[in-house]
Amino acid sequence: MSKTSLYIKSFSLFIILNVYFNSLYAQQTATDNSKIGFSAGALSYTGRFSVGTSIMSHTSWNVSAFYVPSLNLGNKFDIKAELMAGQIKGDNTSVQNPSAQGSFTTNIVELAVKGEYSFVDIEMHKISPYINAGPGFYTLLNYKNTYGVKSSGNKMGFVLPAGLGVKVNAGDQLLVFVDGSIRLFNKNIDNIISENNPNKYMTVNVGISYNLKKRNILW
Repeated sequence: MSKTSLYIKSFSLFIILNVYFNSLYAQQTATDNSKIGFSAGALSYTGRFSVGTSIMSHTSWNVSAFYVPSLNLGNKFDIKAELMAGQIKGDNTSVQNPSAQGSFTTNIVELAVKGEYSFVDIEMHKISPYINAGPGFYTLLNYKNTYGVKSSGNKMGFVLPAGLGVKVNAGDQLLVFVDGSIRLFNKNIDNIISENNPNKYMTVNVGISYNLKKRNILW
């Protein structure tokens, strides 16, 4: 084999490999749709200590951070891992002759994995409503209640967050969103054990989401 032929074959192999790896890198970059985000807002509770009271007596704060991995599930569906921390409280001591009078306060930490469906392809458009839901786990910390202590086993449990919201394009890779979510299947929170006292907690948040892949916006 002549040196010229060897050079030609080596150069051709270099070109082929270079095209292949550049194409592979481009594909990985194009499909990288990972997101990170943060939100903050109000956390409210419904139960015996919220009946007949002002909304501020049973509403406090929460913050959350989340990560959405790139799983190539399409532009309308995501899986989101979210960590939320906040405070739940209730106080009906100002209510006249309630069936149960008292107050409580507790911090809460919740970890959930949610499926989120956007009704409009946010990769191509500026705004989309969405819904989400998924299993989670919560634990109560620094629990204080005028009705006594809560056992450690009742301070943690399974929960199912379910919510809806609207996300809006706010830049090349940035989304702003508003959403509300109610928690289902949690254990009793206010320590008033009764069939007529279903406890729920819910959040209303405003947040931002950073998309690691640039989007093409049509409208």
